[in-house]
Amino acid sequence: MKARPKKRMAVIITTVLVLSLSLTSVAFAEGTYKNLRAWFGDIKIFSNNQQIQIDPKPFMVDNTTYVPLRALSNIFNKNINWDGTNLRIDITDKPDQNTAYMTYLSQQLAERQTKIKELEAKVAQLEAELAITNKGSKYTLRQLEDYLNDEYGTYEKISFDIELYGDKDDIEVEIYVDLDDYYSRWNSLTSTKIKSFIEDIVDDILSNYKNADVTGFIEDSYNDKELVEFYLNTKGKLVVNANASSKQTYDIDDLEDYLNKNYDYYEGVYFDIALSGSKSQIRVYATAGRDYLDDLYTSEIKSYLKELYSEISYEYPDADIYGYIEDTYSSYYFEFDSRGNVYLELQ
Repeated sequence: MKARPKKRMAVIITTVLVLSLSLTSVAFAEGTYKNLRAWFGDIKIFSNNQQIQIDPKPFMVDNTTYVPLRALSNIFNKNINWDGTNLRIDITDKPDQNTAYMTYLSQQLAERQTKIKELEAKVAQLEAELAITNKGSKYTLRQLEDYLNDEYGTYEKISFDIELYGDKDDIEVEIYVDLDDYYSRWNSLTSTKIKSFIEDIVDDILSNYKNADVTGFIEDSYNDKELVEFYLNTKGKLVVNANASSKQTYDIDDLEDYLNKNYDYYEGVYFDIALSGSKSQIRVYATAGRDYLDDLYTSEIKSYLKELYSEISYEYPDADIYGYIEDTYSSYYFEFDSRGNVYLELQ
């Protein structure tokens, strides 16, 4: 046996088509036969660190490695076609290759466009904040109004609508809140929180219009009732006056309307709520149609009643609250202890 050459062979991967068809003298009539000396060894092919099994095996001729083209076509996701008449090999993309690649590119493009929009929105926000803080940058009154609504339109889970009127010297601030939706949240605000809310708004106005005389009010848009007034005194100090009646109180009929507006639907069941009694004792009827109470677990019925109790006891803290929750076929009596725990009994 002859020893293998010691010099390192420079291996150039060249692919040739290994045909399974019989080679006839007609097919190769115009070609030339040559005798080649080939070396067969344990040549391994790896794709992304995964070994690929190839048959027939690769071999070497004159330090050049030959690999079956059809085997490599599967690795590179290509179609191979042999035209024996014209001695031609056609290599084409598989039909789904470009489609998949275009889909991938489209997804990447959509993600980048979304990111661009997010960055553009952030830039706009930062520019708006910069306009407020930089002495040389000024908002128009309408731009400042939009900015204040973005920044302070929601406070302590209450929605406010802020409107500005006037000019650079005198600015009127009108703030509206719908207490038909937020009366309990509004009533829970302390004077300190209300003043802090107004101070932040006025400070941003003065940052943009330094010498403006700022006055304003907060009004209940549901009842057209002024809740708070505020202004800058001669020393530039903010004065906030809450009207004596700014903390809203509802009579039983108003409270009933409020509950029917905000608690008429729970976990897929619609209710009609009726209240009667006095400030010391309130009876509740929560009625569902047909047999819809069967759609609720007992724990869900209790949770719903506790929500009603929370709203009623906020308005009437000393009242004993009891009543019935029922549908066409079932009726439960309920009452609450001093800690707000509900007792429920099927009638």
